[in-house]
Amino acid sequence: MDIILQENDSVELLKAIKITANNCSVIMLYNQVDAYKEEKYRLLEVDFLCDLYHNHQKIPCVIDIIAANEKGYTLNNNNYEN
Repeated sequence: MDIILQENDSVELLKAIKITANNCSVIMLYNQVDAYKEEKYRLLEVDFLCDLYHNHQKIPCVIDIIAANEKGYTLNNNNYEN
């Protein structure tokens, strides 16, 4: 999900995702966000906030975490464990 949507649109989309598929993980991508908006999206249960400029390299790791959780695994020392 891209935070660049108009603020109300992104909030409404996030609420719809959480209502429709409450076990769906949401990754919010942004270039810059202030502390108020970051807290707002965390309260709306965004699972991961990723700054595209400073930590874009973490996105594949986030996807691995989501995939592992879907399969019932946990990540420990960069390995999947059952």
